[in-house]
Amino acid sequence: MEELIKLVSKQTGVSDDKAQKSVGMVAGFLQGQLPSAVSGQIGDVLRAKPSTAAKKAKSADDLVKMISKKTGIPEQTAEKVLEVVLGYLKKNLPAPLAGAVDALL
Repeated sequence: MEELIKLVSKQTGVSDDKAQKSVGMVAGFLQGQLPSAVSGQIGDVLRAKPSTAAKKAKSADDLVKMISKKTGIPEQTAEKVLEVVLGYLKKNLPAPLAGAVDALL
């Protein structure tokens, strides 16, 4: 997970602490939206503690607003965080799982 936190920090300019919290929120969102078999594999790749609050987000827009509110970063930056995490997942997941993530957004 440290690799992903550093990547998010570098590409978005947020602190490592805010990046870690944001990644946990993305993990929670995906866990809440995808079947457990898929979300478990995503959890293995992210190695982040999923945010239980983010599981309640109904859409990517809801998630972006939640990340912004909980971390204090602008929504535009929260969108970039989401893009970085999803890009990381697409690169590190088998194609069918990456497609399931894409289908949510």
